Amino acid sequence: MSKLTLIYFEGCPNAEVAKEALSQYEFVSVRQDDLPAGHPHKEYSSPTILVDETPIIGTKLSGQGGGCSLGKLNLEDIKQKLAELE
Repeated sequence: MSKLTLIYFEGCPNAEVAKEALSQYEFVSVRQDDLPAGHPHKEYSSPTILVDETPIIGTKLSGQGGGCSLGKLNLEDIKQKLAELE
C-alpha cells in the first residue's frame, strides 16, 4: 500500500476513530500541536488521512490553520476506503 499519514490535533473527537481504522496498517502519525507555525500539515482538518499526500478523509483548508472535520466519522466507511486502496 502507499504511504499513509494521519494528521490530527490533541483532543480531536474523531482522531481515535481514524487511529482505529488505521490500526492494521503501517502509518505515520502527525500531531498538529507539535508542528511549527507554517508547516503544511497544519493546514489540514483533523483528522485527515493522507495517501501519498492526497487526502481520502479530511481536507486541506487553503490558507487557514487546521480545524475539526465536520460530523462524526464512521469507522466502517474509513475501513472501506482503505480496503479499496489495497
